[in-house]
Amino acid sequence: MWRLASLQRAGVAVAGGTDALFGDLDPWECMRAAGDRISRSSTELSPSERVSARAALDLFLGEPHAPTRFRTLTAGARADLTLLGASPNVVLDELTANWSPPP
Repeated sequence: MWRLASLQRAGVAVAGGTDALFGDLDPWECMRAAGDRISRSSTELSPSERVSARAALDLFLGEPHAPTRFRTLTAGARADLTLLGASPNVVLDELTANWSPPP
Protein backbone atom coordinates (compact mmCIF):
# COMPACT_ATOMS: atom_id res chain seq x y z
CA MET A 1 0.00 0.00 0.00
CA TRP A 2 1.25 3.41 -0.95
CA ARG A 3 1.65 6.39 1.35
CA LEU A 4 -1.52 8.46 1.57
CA ALA A 5 -2.15 10.53 4.70
CA SER A 6 1.40 11.92 4.75
CA LEU A 7 1.08 13.00 1.10
CA GLN A 8 -2.20 14.75 1.84
CA ARG A 9 -0.74 16.45 4.94
CA ALA A 10 2.07 17.73 2.70
CA GLY A 11 -0.52 19.28 0.37
CA VAL A 12 -0.25 16.69 -2.42
CA ALA A 13 -3.59 16.13 -4.17
CA VAL A 14 -4.16 12.37 -4.37
CA ALA A 15 -6.78 10.59 -6.51
CA GLY A 16 -8.00 7.07 -5.82
CA GLY A 17 -7.83 4.20 -8.23
CA THR A 18 -8.11 0.45 -8.26
CA ASP A 19 -5.18 -1.88 -8.58
CA ALA A 20 -6.36 -3.16 -11.94
CA LEU A 21 -4.54 -4.86 -13.78
CA PHE A 22 -2.45 -5.94 -10.80
CA GLY A 23 -5.14 -6.51 -8.19
CA ASP A 24 -8.79 -6.20 -7.41
CA LEU A 25 -11.03 -3.94 -9.50
CA ASP A 26 -13.25 -3.14 -6.50
CA PRO A 27 -12.93 0.57 -5.57
CA TRP A 28 -14.59 -0.19 -2.22
CA GLU A 29 -11.73 -2.52 -1.30
CA CYS A 30 -9.30 0.28 -2.08
CA MET A 31 -11.28 2.69 0.10
CA ARG A 32 -11.37 0.24 3.01
CA ALA A 33 -7.61 -0.32 2.69
CA ALA A 34 -7.01 3.45 2.79
CA GLY A 35 -8.91 3.59 6.08
CA ASP A 36 -7.80 0.46 7.88
CA ARG A 37 -4.37 -0.16 6.28
CA ILE A 38 -4.82 -3.92 6.73
CA SER A 39 -3.38 -6.20 4.04
CA ARG A 40 -5.14 -9.29 2.70
CA SER A 41 -2.93 -11.32 5.04
CA SER A 42 -4.26 -9.25 8.01
CA THR A 43 -0.99 -7.36 8.47
CA GLU A 44 -1.28 -3.74 9.61
CA LEU A 45 0.70 -1.50 7.26
CA SER A 46 1.81 2.03 8.14
CA PRO A 47 -1.07 3.01 10.44
CA SER A 48 0.08 6.65 10.28
CA GLU A 49 -1.01 6.62 6.62
CA ARG A 50 -4.69 5.92 7.47
CA VAL A 51 -7.38 8.33 6.34
CA SER A 52 -11.01 8.65 7.41
CA ALA A 53 -13.77 6.85 5.52
CA ARG A 54 -14.89 10.20 4.09
CA ALA A 55 -11.37 11.00 2.89
CA ALA A 56 -11.11 7.52 1.31
CA LEU A 57 -14.43 8.00 -0.52
CA ASP A 58 -13.39 11.48 -1.65
CA LEU A 59 -10.36 9.94 -3.40
CA PHE A 60 -12.80 8.50 -5.96
CA LEU A 61 -15.13 11.50 -6.34
CA GLY A 62 -12.77 14.11 -7.74
CA GLU A 63 -11.43 14.90 -11.17
CA PRO A 64 -8.48 12.58 -11.96
CA HIS A 65 -6.21 15.53 -12.85
CA ALA A 66 -7.54 17.69 -9.96
CA PRO A 67 -8.63 15.26 -7.21
CA THR A 68 -9.80 17.93 -4.79
CA ARG A 69 -12.34 19.25 -7.32
CA PHE A 70 -15.47 17.10 -7.29
CA ARG A 71 -16.87 16.12 -10.66
CA THR A 72 -20.15 17.17 -12.15
CA LEU A 73 -21.95 15.25 -14.85
CA THR A 74 -22.28 17.05 -18.17
CA ALA A 75 -23.27 15.93 -21.63
CA GLY A 76 -20.25 14.77 -23.61
CA ALA A 77 -17.98 14.40 -20.54
CA ARG A 78 -15.93 11.24 -19.97
CA ALA A 79 -17.77 8.56 -18.03
CA ASP A 80 -14.79 7.89 -15.76
CA LEU A 81 -16.61 8.14 -12.47
CA THR A 82 -17.83 6.39 -9.35
CA LEU A 83 -21.58 6.04 -8.84
CA LEU A 84 -23.17 5.69 -5.43
CA GLY A 85 -26.54 4.05 -4.69
CA ALA A 86 -27.04 6.32 -1.68
CA SER A 87 -25.67 9.58 -0.33
CA PRO A 88 -22.00 9.55 0.72
CA ASN A 89 -23.02 9.91 4.37
CA VAL A 90 -24.96 6.62 4.15
CA VAL A 91 -22.27 4.51 2.45
CA LEU A 92 -19.44 5.71 4.70
CA ASP A 93 -20.26 3.22 7.47
CA GLU A 94 -19.36 0.16 5.39
CA LEU A 95 -17.62 1.31 2.20
CA THR A 96 -19.07 -1.59 0.26
CA ALA A 97 -20.97 -2.12 -2.97
CA ASN A 98 -23.33 -4.42 -1.07
CA TRP A 99 -25.16 -1.54 0.58
CA SER A 100 -28.93 -1.72 0.62
CA PRO A 101 -31.48 0.64 2.15
CA PRO A 102 -32.87 -0.31 5.57
CA PRO A 103 -36.24 -2.13 5.52
